[in-house]
Amino acid sequence: MTKSATYQTIRRPTIKLIRNFMKTARKPTLPRLFLLTMLFFALQYISFNTQGAGNPAPSGKYYHEIQDGRIRLTGLLTNFPGISIAVGIGDDIVWKEAFGWADAKNKIYATPEHQFRYYSLSKSIAGMAAAKLMEEGKLDLDTTIATYLTELPEHYCDVTVGQLLSHTAGVRHYNKGEWQKISKYHCNTVAEALPEFINDPLEFEPGTGYTYTSYGYVLLCHIIEIVSGIPYEAYIQQHFLDPLGLEHIALDQSPGATINPVKFYQYWNIHHNRGTEAPAVNNSCKFGGGGYVGTAEDLVHLHQALLQGRLLKPATVERYFTSFTKSDSTSAHYAFGLGVKTMEDGAQVFTHTGTALGGYGVLIVDPKRELVIVMLGNRYDELLLEAAKDVLAAFRPNV
Repeated sequence: MTKSATYQTIRRPTIKLIRNFMKTARKPTLPRLFLLTMLFFALQYISFNTQGAGNPAPSGKYYHEIQDGRIRLTGLLTNFPGISIAVGIGDDIVWKEAFGWADAKNKIYATPEHQFRYYSLSKSIAGMAAAKLMEEGKLDLDTTIATYLTELPEHYCDVTVGQLLSHTAGVRHYNKGEWQKISKYHCNTVAEALPEFINDPLEFEPGTGYTYTSYGYVLLCHIIEIVSGIPYEAYIQQHFLDPLGLEHIALDQSPGATINPVKFYQYWNIHHNRGTEAPAVNNSCKFGGGGYVGTAEDLVHLHQALLQGRLLKPATVERYFTSFTKSDSTSAHYAFGLGVKTMEDGAQVFTHTGTALGGYGVLIVDPKRELVIVMLGNRYDELLLEAAKDVLAAFRPNV
């Protein structure tokens, strides 16, 4: 990296301070030599941690938003081996970049083409599948799921498709230690993942409460298979990924998931520039509940296509970005695989996190501004969510 490229990662006021300092540092006093040394290492740190993406030079309308974001994400590398970000506005990807390591041991820098685990960001993709089948008249959100799955236990007789989508069906989430347990299994079909939870009682009468549940989305994926007549993975590939040419999104353990994967870490020590890799997991049994991997850029492209009506009709897109309600008519604050947040200006933003061992992801969609942000890390740490909020706050007023 050139010296000029390194300085580009620092805001102009900071550069001005550095130049003023250099003008006054004529006498090689010990304190000044110390400060100059610290400055040198700070610049080298920034240079090193942005090498993986080729250190693209931002320009145009969002120059300062990107520069501020770079500084924010570089600071997170004390907690993450590697981070990837993509920001889409309208038809354009205005920022895509990666920081740090994809594989620290083998000195492989992270790039925007590396695949991270989406975990629960996968739910937004399942929501798209359900919306498409709804649009085609094959799936009714208000119909009980027993209409499609006739051999379900009796306690599911009043659960609707919409309640599965909105986490208001009463289906339980993982018990303590259960995520690690099912991460040792391999599932070839969604039906193979059902026995883990399907006979357990519901936590409340359907429609009366809210319990976030990945198992509910696994059951939804089984319904999608039954209604569409093809495996869930094939349905997503044929109707969403292939038409858009998105080659880096794939179900875990499938051939597509091995194109360019990062290493996943449980612990990270920035001072020694190494960490402890997370234990191997198999997410194939999680399907649309948390089983997909991919790049930040491809997930942005997918949601851009959704917003622009290239996947679903405008009326269906509007329904996709509408919160479900509970039986008492109060909002569930959840739509088709995305949580719903009302901003201070009254606009709604749709968000999700995907978190588990060895990974953390954030997806933010602002339909009004056609703004999509995806941020992925190869270690679990909630600091990534706070950084994503900062990026949203930087871009949103200028879109």
